[in-house]
Amino acid sequence: MIESQLSLLPSATIVLPVTNGWETTFRALLALAERSKGTRREVIVVDNGCTDDTRVALPHLEGLRVIRNEKDQGFVRACNQAAANAHGQVLVFLDRDAEVGSGWLERLARIFVDVHVAAVCPPDSLSGAFLAVRTADYRQAGGLDEKSVTAADDLLARLIRSDRRVQVAEDVPVTMPAAPIARPEPIRPPVSVVVPVHDCGPTLAACLRGVERNLLPVDEVLIADGASQDETLRLAYEFASRHHRTARVMDQAGDVTGAALKGLGAASREFALVIHPCVEIPNGFIDGVVALFAGNANAGAIAIQVPRTGVCVFGRSDDMRTVGASDVSALFQDDGLALGRALQRMGSRLAYVPAPQAEARAETNPGKPGPSSASPGAQTALIPREIERMIGG
Repeated sequence: MIESQLSLLPSATIVLPVTNGWETTFRALLALAERSKGTRREVIVVDNGCTDDTRVALPHLEGLRVIRNEKDQGFVRACNQAAANAHGQVLVFLDRDAEVGSGWLERLARIFVDVHVAAVCPPDSLSGAFLAVRTADYRQAGGLDEKSVTAADDLLARLIRSDRRVQVAEDVPVTMPAAPIARPEPIRPPVSVVVPVHDCGPTLAACLRGVERNLLPVDEVLIADGASQDETLRLAYEFASRHHRTARVMDQAGDVTGAALKGLGAASREFALVIHPCVEIPNGFIDGVVALFAGNANAGAIAIQVPRTGVCVFGRSDDMRTVGASDVSALFQDDGLALGRALQRMGSRLAYVPAPQAEARAETNPGKPGPSSASPGAQTALIPREIERMIGG
């Protein structure tokens, strides 16, 4: 990298809090020295009450700044101590067990060339390996909360609420040792939950609470806004701040149909569930819908009518995008007629699950076709008792 390009990258302070374990610390420091070239940097090691060779060896190593605590002050306080003494424009808190690859710091620093980026965190598979925060943003946000057990997540949430961007780094070469116990396989495939919104403040909070109860770590939530003027966006961003790794808010999507198209266009999981913002799904709903879809092999999508509130539509993301491109309004109609026709044109069928208490809907929407309406290309799905209980309230 030439000198002029190097000068454009922000400088970094790498923070390494350690408590004993000298051999691991030494390997980490060697890797930093060999693989962090190309970026202006300093390394601060916080000796957090070490009682082994770490305490003796650290003062003899060149190129380090060492903060020494007589007692273990805890990881979060050690990070705040180092941040208070940092000279770099970006703070990088690094797990000493993380193995950095060649050029890792340069790639990380490049992300911060965008002045709107306040923090960079690793993907879920490397959670805890590192956290990078622009120093000015870190200090303005008050640093890490030493009383919180989720201090890093709390900091990122505060940054997002301040309209600062938090980015997930997918291509920074940092690895973590394999976990001794393999993670269990997800109980179902990952799902993109798409919530198209427009001036739905009175119902959105309850809708997102329902979504929150159903999420697995592998899922994502895409809240697409169609130019709302009420508190909708505030509620959406508050949700995203609590789920900054898996939730996104997309505004300026035109109208509510444009929001649905934008949300489906961004869906990255194989399956997508479109939830109307007036619907509050109960616990276990997404698991049940996935199982119901799997049990209806001929269905290209499944629509489940939730009493008195609306309908949710589930299917493969590619098929849902195709439906949206041909007739996005089909995803908003409770009777499933347009959705059934759209799927029929694709050579598929709609599995339609009517609300068990049809009379409740008829009273709420007099004159509107009930769930027994015939839908071209539709078939009535067999409703597992679990699903029937969930949507029967």
